[in-house]
Amino acid sequence: MSELSQKIKVMREMAFESMNLSSEKVLTDLYKFIEQNEDIIKECFDLDNQSKSTNIFLTSKRMLDTIEQVKMYETEDTKIFTLLNERKFIKYKQNKGVIGVIYDGDLYITVELIAKAIKTGNALLLNIGLNNNIGSNNLIVKAIKEILKNNNKPSELIEINFSENDSLANEDLDSLIIIGNRTTQEKYNNFNNDIIKSGYGYAEIYIDDLNNESIIKDIIKNSKFNLEIYINNNLQTDIQGHKVNGIQEAIEYINKHGSGFASTFFSDNSEYQKVFMKRCKSKYIFINADPNIAEDPHINIDNFYFNKVGMV
Repeated sequence: MSELSQKIKVMREMAFESMNLSSEKVLTDLYKFIEQNEDIIKECFDLDNQSKSTNIFLTSKRMLDTIEQVKMYETEDTKIFTLLNERKFIKYKQNKGVIGVIYDGDLYITVELIAKAIKTGNALLLNIGLNNNIGSNNLIVKAIKEILKNNNKPSELIEINFSENDSLANEDLDSLIIIGNRTTQEKYNNFNNDIIKSGYGYAEIYIDDLNNESIIKDIIKNSKFNLEIYINNNLQTDIQGHKVNGIQEAIEYINKHGSGFASTFFSDNSEYQKVFMKRCKSKYIFINADPNIAEDPHINIDNFYFNKVGMV
């Protein structure tokens, strides 16, 4: 058994022992830590990202709002139904155990998934690359581990792993969350894990006319997302991107190679706007707007449970 497999085994045992323990105080203490250490988190985050060309920014309010939303989540763990023949069956939710996450170390995602794992009684193994927000993620993970310990919960419930993603995907996880572009998502299709996919953090922009050129340049310069830019071959602009022969080809490329998360169409042609809205296969579609406003990673808290049914 590998060292990582042994770690996952311990985490699973800790999750099983902890699934009925209250999460309220842990989430409250996490909220307080982020609120009271905003400057330190921001400084650490900026150090992690000082070599990046885009103006990446971080606000604690979004993380705090996420924790509050998770705290308010309520679910009936058990429901009993009566059928027409007087037979009864029970429907209930069970935590999954150990959930692994393959992603780029986005700190918002780190906080959100930690909060949801704590709320649902799961263990969480975060896996990021060696150059993706190591310092700021370590800061958050060390804080939550200390908070768990102070609340008489096992600190092993939350772990962070810095390695090649393939090593995590091959381990005996109960569920695997993949956050990245479509290439990253499809890479793990053949693994046997229960897989949850999201294209959060990636977006596509197709430029069909230059009526909003200055706005487009500002969006590209300040984007916190990884952007793929597609440009109509007939346009003369210094914006860098993939040249395509019109809207149909742009949609084909986005649907095949895009993230499936957020796509923006820049054009004042109302008919083309309708075509893009109808045919582009992304969770969020924007017209002449910044795709960065799509902040929902679409990893619902219900994804942290198995739904089970039994007769009684």
